[in-house]
Amino acid sequence: MIILIAMLNKKKKILLIAILASVSIIAVISFYFGAYSFYHKYFPFNKSTSTVTEKIEYLDTAYNDIEKKSYNTPGYSKYGSIDFLNDKLIYMQGDGQIFLFHEKNKNFKFKKITAQKIPINRDEFIKKHEKIHGKAKLRNFFGLRDIMINKFDLVDTTSIFVSSMDYDIDKDCYKMSVFRNEFINVDEIKLTEWKKIFSSKQCLTSDMNYEKQYYLASSGGRIVKYDENNILLSIGNFDGDGYYSSYIHSQDLSNDYGKIIKINLKDSTDEIFSLGHRNPQGLFLLDKDYIFASEHGPKGGDEINLIAQGKNYGWPVATYGTDYLKKSSKVDKTNNSHNGYEKPIFSWGNNYGVSQIIVYKSDYFDKWKGNIITSSLVGKTLTRMVFDIERKSILYIENIPIDKRIRDIIEGPNGKIVLLTDQKGGVDGFTEIPEIIFLENKLNKN
Repeated sequence: MIILIAMLNKKKKILLIAILASVSIIAVISFYFGAYSFYHKYFPFNKSTSTVTEKIEYLDTAYNDIEKKSYNTPGYSKYGSIDFLNDKLIYMQGDGQIFLFHEKNKNFKFKKITAQKIPINRDEFIKKHEKIHGKAKLRNFFGLRDIMINKFDLVDTTSIFVSSMDYDIDKDCYKMSVFRNEFINVDEIKLTEWKKIFSSKQCLTSDMNYEKQYYLASSGGRIVKYDENNILLSIGNFDGDGYYSSYIHSQDLSNDYGKIIKINLKDSTDEIFSLGHRNPQGLFLLDKDYIFASEHGPKGGDEINLIAQGKNYGWPVATYGTDYLKKSSKVDKTNNSHNGYEKPIFSWGNNYGVSQIIVYKSDYFDKWKGNIITSSLVGKTLTRMVFDIERKSILYIENIPIDKRIRDIIEGPNGKIVLLTDQKGGVDGFTEIPEIIFLENKLNKN
């Protein structure tokens, strides 16, 4: 090329150099707006940012005018979870990185919390299987599911629990595990070492389903405190439902999938608390008589269940949904009656995609006190529900559009509601940076 340019006269040299410069600029622009922005499909690196932007919008609901404040998180992440350490908001990305979200001099920042890497062998799993299943897909779906921060009488410190996919390198299979850590200094937010306190029985491989894929999405993974000695963990069936696989995990007591598990922190034992679940995305304990679980069903079958120990919630034998190819003989054997199994207290039709569930306790949104609030992925809404305790039924619902896929929802110590959004899909790459959203009462700024 250099020899060719040297052989040209001056005008032709200038013209050729201008053409080459133009092509280079176009190539750079095309790369940025093409390959780069096309969800990082071909270049699935994890972009991060130190700049946090605040966006303020307003929502008109039945009883409240709400100020919606949205803040971008530090980088691309699917899944992830939020919880409060006293009045400090802790955010953990799907890859296990932990951040403190705080305000300083009216500037909002995410401060990375120095902590030991959670020993789930995530990098090893991705490297082993990325050629067949895709690096972006595995990075998005293999990782953290939930965090819970709470105090227990067993220790003097405050504990943080993490549920996550966990790869067994030697056996080349994965399971759902729970890890525990302690905040040895709450003010400076210092942690000790992660300790694995639970792993699900039966390690899973891609050979367990007909398409030989890793069905990592139907995982559950929500954690709640049951009492001073126990926690509850929801685990999905990982598509072992008789439809994508010959296995029917949820009705098989020899494994932990499609179950809610009770884990004893004192003696490290565990037991099946309830069974017959598909993908219990949300879990909330009001008290031991009122344990609520929100669950992904098949098409048109998302539901809320009131959980009681030892009960069977039916999946895949009983469901109000249908399978996605409408071969309904493979799901629901009860003729849409749920007879013989625990019935949900509420079930949605199509296009909701329920995620977390809470019961609102504060007076901050005073007319919402005691209401059930669920978040959705596909529907991109919060749903407020009036629950009749005596009848154990839903009397009224209000949908509140958020226009973002919502992965997690918590009630803050001041009564404000905090949401964590999630990117869509995630199979082909990174599509959008999640946000943390605060819902505040415009008439109550305390």
